[in-house]
Amino acid sequence: MENNWFISKEVIRHDLGGGAWIEYKKEVTYDEFISVFKDMKDGNEFENAKMAKPLLKIALVGWNLKDSDGEEVIFSKEKIDELSANAVLQMATPIMTAYHTEKKSVK
Repeated sequence: MENNWFISKEVIRHDLGGGAWIEYKKEVTYDEFISVFKDMKDGNEFENAKMAKPLLKIALVGWNLKDSDGEEVIFSKEKIDELSANAVLQMATPIMTAYHTEKKSVK
């Protein structure tokens, strides 16, 4: 099997519990990766947490989320801005782990 040098269009579904899930790109381009991870600092959780929302903006492609009234919220990049801080960090952790070769995580 030959190496594929270009990003896959494949998506990964991650279960958030309670029937909720997110889908994100299996791979991102080099420019997308650098735009998020260029400022990552070892051992500085606050600085690293700043990358969570930009990461969601480049990686997320879908979700099965509901609002506080139990109504389904249709995925859009703009809706990412309405997520709670806790939700952003929870969603970013598995994506960051998947993309960052040193397996860094946001807590």
